[in-house]
Amino acid sequence: MKAQRRWSLVICFGLVCWPLSSPINRVTSARYGLTKASVTENLTSPTTNQPTQDPRQEAEDLLKLADKQNETNHVLGAQTAQQALQRWQALGDKSGIARAYSLIGQCYLAQSSMAEATTNYESALALWRELNDPKEEAETLIMLGFVEARQANLAQFDSAL
Repeated sequence: MKAQRRWSLVICFGLVCWPLSSPINRVTSARYGLTKASVTENLTSPTTNQPTQDPRQEAEDLLKLADKQNETNHVLGAQTAQQALQRWQALGDKSGIARAYSLIGQCYLAQSSMAEATTNYESALALWRELNDPKEEAETLIMLGFVEARQANLAQFDSAL
């Protein structure tokens, strides 16, 4: 006799998922009015009934994603951080803009693109000074120091060749 495979619907929050029938999801289902049919509909047509995300949270999530991406793919991390920068600029959030510039600088530093790293760190530094945030200002100055040190090392390497 062939074993039958059972499929169950799950509800996911971030990276944690529970079957729709679990005690956690029965409470969640009741709270949010979820039924097996409504969950299935959302799985097959993702553009319907999608809640709008807070723009600040979206920008913050992009920054977190860019930081994670930068660990393995610096180009992709920089692109995602640029998207976050655009969101923060649209919101007029200077702190968010400065954090995005810093992360973009970090991505370029990882790629050994010193001119781009310097430009982005200097943009962040100007905003941190405007916001009168000495801690972030100091961290950005330290990163600019790393850029200068890397440039000196690259120049020594080039002259040795």
